[in-house]
Amino acid sequence: MIRGHDVVIQAGGDDEQPVPVVNWRGLVTYQEAASVELRVAVLPQGKDPDDVIRADAESWRTLIADAEPVLDYRLDAAAATVDLENPRGRSELVREFLPLLGAVTDPVVRAHYLQRLSRLSQTGEEELAAVLARPQRAARSPRAPQLAAKGDAGEEFTLSLLLQYDSLREDGLKVPETLFWDAQARQILVLWKELAQTNAVKSALPPELDAYFERLILRRLPISDAKEASEAFADCLRKLETRRLRAEKQAMASQIADLQEQVGASGLLDTAEQQIIERDTEIGKEIHRHGRSDDGAKTVETSVNGN
Repeated sequence: MIRGHDVVIQAGGDDEQPVPVVNWRGLVTYQEAASVELRVAVLPQGKDPDDVIRADAESWRTLIADAEPVLDYRLDAAAATVDLENPRGRSELVREFLPLLGAVTDPVVRAHYLQRLSRLSQTGEEELAAVLARPQRAARSPRAPQLAAKGDAGEEFTLSLLLQYDSLREDGLKVPETLFWDAQARQILVLWKELAQTNAVKSALPPELDAYFERLILRRLPISDAKEASEAFADCLRKLETRRLRAEKQAMASQIADLQEQVGASGLLDTAEQQIIERDTEIGKEIHRHGRSDDGAKTVETSVNGN
C-alpha cells in the first residue's frame, strides 16, 4: 500500500514473515522472487487502510480495484515528474526507471516495459537494452564459495562455445548482448567482448559469478573441431534470434490488441499504428525464414529455454 509516493517498507503473505522492501527495485525483486503481481493503491494523504475503510468502504473497494501493477505505477509516476520535452528530462526518466527492469526475469514483460520507456524517452529499444545489459562492476572481496546459479541452457551452451573456441571470436564479437536474457550470461558476454583472454574475463568478474563461469569453461561439448564449433554456434544464434523475434511478436500482438480496442479493428490508423502492424508482419516473416534455415542446417544438441 502506498501513502502518497512513499514505498512500503514490508511485504509478505498472510502466513509469512514480512520481507523488508526499502526501494522500488526491492519491490520488483520481491515480485519476481515470489512469483506474484504487486499492485499499488494510492491512499489519501495522511490516511492508512483502516481510516479509509472506516470512512467509506466503497472508496476502499474502488482503490483496490484501480490499483496499478508496480512497474506501471512507477513508470507513470517517474514520467510525470520530468519534462519529457527536454532531453535531460528524458535522460532522467531512463536513469530512474531502467534499473528496475534489471530485476525482471520474464523477457516478454521486460520487452513490454522497454517499449513503453522507449516511446516516452524517445530512445531506441536496442540502446536501452544495451544499457541494461552493461555489467555493474563491483570490488572483489573475500567470501565463501557459491554454487553456480542455474542459467538459460541455450545461452550457456553458446557462451561455452565462445569461451572454449578462439576461432569463434570474430563471429562472437558481432553478437548483440540483447540476445541474452539471463543477466549473468549478458555480463560474461560483455566482458568477453572487451577482454580477449579467458583469464582476464575471469579476473574481471564479480565473485558471485565465479562458479557460473567455471561451469561454462569446464563444460564438455559434443564438438570435435573448429568446423563443428562454427556450425553449432550458428545454430545457437538462430535459436536465440528466433526466441527474440517470438517475444517481440508477442509484445506487438499486445500492442495491436490495445490499438484495436481504441480505434476498432476497421478504424482509421495513423502512421505510428501502421508501423506497429507492419513491424508485426515483418517479424512473422523473419521467424519463418529462421525456421526454414533450421530445416536445412546441421544441428548440435542445444536448447533455448528447454526447447
